[in-house]
Amino acid sequence: MTDDTAIHDLGYRRYEGPREGPRGAWAAIFSQGVRTMFGLGRTAKAKVAPVFVGVVTLLQVIGALFASSVTQGTVPVRYGMVMQGSLLLYVLFIAAQAPEVLSRDQQHRILPLVLTRASSRQSYASARLASVIFSLFILVFSCLMLLYLGEIGLAAEPSKRFGEIGDHIFLYSVLPR
Repeated sequence: MTDDTAIHDLGYRRYEGPREGPRGAWAAIFSQGVRTMFGLGRTAKAKVAPVFVGVVTLLQVIGALFASSVTQGTVPVRYGMVMQGSLLLYVLFIAAQAPEVLSRDQQHRILPLVLTRASSRQSYASARLASVIFSLFILVFSCLMLLYLGEIGLAAEPSKRFGEIGDHIFLYSVLPR
């Protein structure tokens, strides 16, 4: 029996770095999912929903801070009202972007390629789900952080307001309602 097998060089660039194993595969799938959620490295059409949601929530934050500034603090910044106004936008963000993250590999037929190496089905699914949740967290956290910093910046005594807000955050996070 003769051995007629041959290895053909298809011209792909060779990888000479260290193999990172399952943890590295999970991290790569996760980071690619976060990039997909925000449309990074993709066409302008893929960036429409993330940019729209980011700009509209930013406008709500700026509006709340502007109202507080114009009234010199008589109209307080209400975090709940801003977040309630943004809730539908966050749902839109997830509805527009999550299907791209969760089905793109299957659509382009690279899912079998992803699952042939150090990644299992469970780690692939958990990395994709974690990227969706983390992206939403980034969006919500940035909105809240801007409100927080804006409220401190608008205060007559920023250091006093910083302490008051810090006490509220601590009390609401530690004590049950």
